[in-house]
Amino acid sequence: MFYLGANFLCFSKDKLSEEDKRNLVNQSDFEILMSIMNSKGKEYKASILSVEMVLSLLFPDYELVKMPNIILLNKVF
Repeated sequence: MFYLGANFLCFSKDKLSEEDKRNLVNQSDFEILMSIMNSKGKEYKASILSVEMVLSLLFPDYELVKMPNIILLNKVF
């Protein structure tokens, strides 16, 4: 699960097909990643959970807050 999350965080639209690249030319890699994380589909639930697990390991003193266009890391005291 860790490797799935780590791989998901390395997302780049350069890995997509030429057609998908043309359709997403005006969006950054982060915007595409956030749209995937906000997706309601079942196929993304495992990826979202694994990304949250990886971020929790990388930032153990922070609480992960996922919003529509941003990921916030709040310091836990």
